[in-house]
Amino acid sequence: MRYTILASLFSFLILMACQSEQGPLAPIKDKSLEQGAWRGLLRLNDSLELPFELAYDGQSWEIINGEERILLQVDSLGPDSMRWTLPVFGTYFNIKQLNRHQLRGEWVNSQKEDYRLPFKAEAGQAFRFGPKTAAQSSLAKKWAVQFSPQDSANSYPGVALFELDPQTSILKASFMTETGDYRYLAGEFKRERLQLSAFDGAHAFLFTAQRQGDGSLWGQFYSGKHWSTYWRAQPNPKAQLRPMDSLSFLKEGYEKISFSFPNSQGDSLSLEDERFEGKVVIVQIMGSWCPNCMDESRLLEEYYRRYRKEGLEVIALSYELPKDMDNFKQIEKRLRTDLGISYPMVLAGPADKKAAAKSLPMLNHILSFPTAIIIDRQGKVRKIHTGFNGPGTGDYYEEYREELAQLIEQLLVEQ
Repeated sequence: MRYTILASLFSFLILMACQSEQGPLAPIKDKSLEQGAWRGLLRLNDSLELPFELAYDGQSWEIINGEERILLQVDSLGPDSMRWTLPVFGTYFNIKQLNRHQLRGEWVNSQKEDYRLPFKAEAGQAFRFGPKTAAQSSLAKKWAVQFSPQDSANSYPGVALFELDPQTSILKASFMTETGDYRYLAGEFKRERLQLSAFDGAHAFLFTAQRQGDGSLWGQFYSGKHWSTYWRAQPNPKAQLRPMDSLSFLKEGYEKISFSFPNSQGDSLSLEDERFEGKVVIVQIMGSWCPNCMDESRLLEEYYRRYRKEGLEVIALSYELPKDMDNFKQIEKRLRTDLGISYPMVLAGPADKKAAAKSLPMLNHILSFPTAIIIDRQGKVRKIHTGFNGPGTGDYYEEYREELAQLIEQLLVEQ
């Protein structure tokens, strides 16, 4: 009897180890689950659920965010349970299979303390908020937005970009702000009511609004389980924000920046190193927890590979929570694997704008993660670009891609 109990305890400990965040997990290929479209729901609070779209082809799972597809790493936790790990951010779902049509579990953001959201999913639901129907009315494509309009101290502007399909009422959207965009949003506009959501592994966004009699939109914006604010919008084809290269700048008396931060091998890197001497350098202020930083990293890696032989260098200053080297080593490995980053990264400090500003005292402030500082061959700062409008913003993203490429090419030919 004693040996039976010990053996059972040993088996239980092995199972629990396999379910730990770092434990080895075996690939799972469960063909009993229904293939095709699934609808996932994250419970933000007792009365609010955030929907998102999933697809399963018998081998792999994907999260669908508008034009974006996020491939999940699927591992077995047991005969009827599994873990989905999201790329880049390292967050995950622990899931129990109820039957071939239903899943239950929780989403865990391990970078935040005790951050868990209940989750469920059901097969055969190829929609986000409701079945597809013809749109009852039209919606302007561009809107001037004010977030927290009733709180002047915390109010901030935005620009909404909407694309409504009149045949299905499906609405694709993004919101641009002075610190970046809210990436790929999708939902519907029916009976003068707007609903949008996005889930990318780091942020869970939910927008609701009702069109008012004067043509404006008035609604609420929810981010995760802790934060929400009101927002209002007016259709405005000329809506714009302050230029992103005007928001951060060098303090008077400075024309260069300097720093010295450790990389994952324990070596300190600075712009005075031989590697950067006489090069055009882009200094990326970022964090692994930041979806806009993920989008910017993909673009910087593309340009790093294109222009490196001509004299371009990129270095990422990573501000993380928690700020410790063991955590940073795991983060760097994940970003190099999931995003293909090959340029150097250093651990610059905690994920806090005030702390980041203290680490770079020649700047007026750090307004946003990410921020890109473009430096010429003489080491002088030529441009500081605050925030990032990614591929979810369409033409705005393409314009910045072209603008950045032209600036890099201009600086590369200068002596």
